[in-house]
Amino acid sequence: MKKQSQTLKLSLKSYSKNKDPQAKPRKLCLLLAKFARALTKTLRLIDILKAKIIRKYINIKLYDH
Repeated sequence: MKKQSQTLKLSLKSYSKNKDPQAKPRKLCLLLAKFARALTKTLRLIDILKAKIIRKYINIKLYDH
């Protein structure tokens, strides 16, 4: 996760240094796609963790009674 955010920061720096007006929108689009992929992965991980926690909670409740 940390590695992805560092890559995004580096990409943002290179994006702001780019002087070619045609390359900027294309670079920004690629950057947004990269960010969207990272966000999707993170959200998927959160969903998996949430499901695991709920399952553990249900198991504890079932075994308590």
